[in-house]
Amino acid sequence: MVETRKRTSSRNTRKSIQRNHSLSTSKITPLDRLISLLNRVRDDGPQETFALDTIWDEQFDMSFANHVHPPDPHELLALRRALSEAKTCMVALKDIKYQLGRRMRTLQNRCTPLVLSDGLSRLPDEILANVFEMGHNLSDDYKFSLTMSHVCHRFRAVALRIPLLWARLDTKTAPLLTNAFIVSNRKSASRCDLLTAVFTDVPIESGRDRRKL
Repeated sequence: MVETRKRTSSRNTRKSIQRNHSLSTSKITPLDRLISLLNRVRDDGPQETFALDTIWDEQFDMSFANHVHPPDPHELLALRRALSEAKTCMVALKDIKYQLGRRMRTLQNRCTPLVLSDGLSRLPDEILANVFEMGHNLSDDYKFSLTMSHVCHRFRAVALRIPLLWARLDTKTAPLLTNAFIVSNRKSASRCDLLTAVFTDVPIESGRDRRKL
C-alpha cells in the first residue's frame, strides 16, 4: 500500500515537472535562457555555474551514472532539462555571434574611409606633394595628375602648386585642358613632355611584296 502510494506520488511529480517544463519552454525564448545563464555566471562565477554536479540550480550526485541499476527518474529528467537548456543557450549564442559579426563588419566598413580621411588630413602638404610627384613619375601620361586634382579641394590646391604634374601634354587632349596644363607649368622652368600618337591606314609591306614590286 505504501509502495503503491510512493509510485503514484512519483508519477504525479514527474508529470507535474514535465508539464511545468513544457509550459515554461513555450514561453521562454532562447535569449531568455541565455540571459538567465549569464546572470548565474555573473552571480556564482563560471566555475560553479558549469560544474558537472550543478543542474538547474540543484545539486545531484553524478556517481549514479557508474551504477548498474537505472538512475532515479527525477535525476534523469533533470539531466535532460539541463541538456535542453544548454542546447537552447547555444542556439541563442550562435545567433548573437552571427549578428555581432555582421555589426562588426558594418562598423569596420564605415570606419575605414573615416580613418583614411583622418590620416590624410593630418598629413602635411609637403609630404602629400612628394607622394603626388612619386605617383606622377610612376605613370606614363597625365591621367594621374588629373585624377589627383579631382579628389578634393585640398588635393587640387596641392597638385596645382606642383608644376611637374602638368609637364605632360597630349595631342589628343582638349584645347582647354592643354591650356590649363601650360598655365600650371609656367610656374616652373621644368621641361614639358609632349605625348603624341601616330595612326596610319597604309599597310606595312612585307619584304617579299617589296621584291615583287
